[in-house]
Amino acid sequence: MSFADWFHRTWQVVEQSPAYVRGHVEIPPDRVDTPLGDGTSFSPNRHYFEIRVNEIFLSYGRQWFATYDPAALVVTQFLYGNGMQTLPFLVGPSLMQDHGADFAHGMLMRNTRVAGPHPYVGSDIVLSVVLCQAEHDNVARQILDLLDKASQTFDFASAVVPYLAIAKMVIDGFDSLLVGGSAPLFGVQQTLAAADLHPAYFALVDIDEGEAASRRFGVRGRRLVEGADLATAAHVRDASFILYSIDTSPDRSDLPRLPFFPLSERVIEEASKPGDEALKSARANLLSLYQSLVLSPDVTQADAERLIGVYEADMLAKHVIADRLFKLAETSAGVATALDSYRSRALRLLEGEQHA
Repeated sequence: MSFADWFHRTWQVVEQSPAYVRGHVEIPPDRVDTPLGDGTSFSPNRHYFEIRVNEIFLSYGRQWFATYDPAALVVTQFLYGNGMQTLPFLVGPSLMQDHGADFAHGMLMRNTRVAGPHPYVGSDIVLSVVLCQAEHDNVARQILDLLDKASQTFDFASAVVPYLAIAKMVIDGFDSLLVGGSAPLFGVQQTLAAADLHPAYFALVDIDEGEAASRRFGVRGRRLVEGADLATAAHVRDASFILYSIDTSPDRSDLPRLPFFPLSERVIEEASKPGDEALKSARANLLSLYQSLVLSPDVTQADAERLIGVYEADMLAKHVIADRLFKLAETSAGVATALDSYRSRALRLLEGEQHA
């Protein structure tokens, strides 16, 4: 069964939950203190996208945690390479604690990446967010802890292919939680249309949809607030909610985690050696690196062109320095040889004067 088939089946379970449809709103840009991205819509093959859960809050936190463990499931479906991919990410208690949770007051998590950065190559992005509760027992907690660890590995596998094996563990574990009596509280499945895909914050709040649309929500410091004046608006505390966002970037900062990075290191290693043969070897590795970049589904075409220019300039600069240092070493060796000759002659003359 594919991930997409699994999630279709799982979402049917979520839809059967009496309270699964709750208030869901997009936060207007003028209600955000620090805008996301550069203010423009996503451009295929030029931008990356990433999904972050910015804040999870559970009202009546003390009573809630006395009985249940929380679990938030985020599933991202998007075009990757030549086909659609479905990637699940589960946030459980230990991951929430690792990100500054304040369990006593219901504050669980802030600003955790759950998908990306991935190249945006066009098509819609389907995003599903579900908050679940798992009753306290040893089996459920062991499953949640295992899934937490599996999902955290995602930070070290931003390329999609390495994450697929981990994702299989996540979906199997989530199935076990549902079979064991865990229940979805509320959730949303939304399609972010390619025609108007832009950076944005969204709030999924445990109130009626009509009420959510009428309230003056905003985002300050990447946290959900409410009030006419954004600067003095109060943090939302009268209902449980999940605040999440989709953001864009023209480049990515996690290149050492991607499969082609060792090849870039070989380019620099060869370029750092003197001589024409070393430069030829560096150029051959640079060509292989270019081919890897343009074929990689984890890098946008625009970023691939930018990166190869950066790597080429670095290669040439390193080789110039290597040649200069080598010539300096040869010159130093020649000077040392001449000094040795003068020193030997002076010693012979001194010894001759002493014998005379």
